[in-house]
Amino acid sequence: MNRQTNAVLILVFALTIYFVYKLTNHDKEELISTSISKITICKALPFCDSTIFLTKQQTEDFVKKWNTSNSIGYNKYHGKYYIEVYLTNTQKRTFCTSQDQILEGSRNGWVFTIGNENYFDSLYQLNISTLKKHQDEKAK
Repeated sequence: MNRQTNAVLILVFALTIYFVYKLTNHDKEELISTSISKITICKALPFCDSTIFLTKQQTEDFVKKWNTSNSIGYNKYHGKYYIEVYLTNTQKRTFCTSQDQILEGSRNGWVFTIGNENYFDSLYQLNISTLKKHQDEKAK
């Protein structure tokens, strides 16, 4: 092979490695539980039906799941729930979730998997049941 062919092959190889890296290793900003003031979850309807606050333990669990989640690629995404993370510095981070998948921000971007298809459904259902129980008790 001549030098031009070698240079082209090296360039193609380098570009391939670069794009594989970009598609699998992205800049996911981890959450730090000590910088979170509260987390809410609501169904992704045309409007939130009921905004529910996560407990301290649920917050810790969500932070761990987000920080250890794995990318499944860049995609358009429409979730079942919205999760809003309110930080102590008055900033807010919004996540869109469904089954075991989660996306930060808009409906286009890096989608991650947390590995548990029932996590977000059970998180919402547990908290909505608790909320309804407290509302029923107050109504009595």
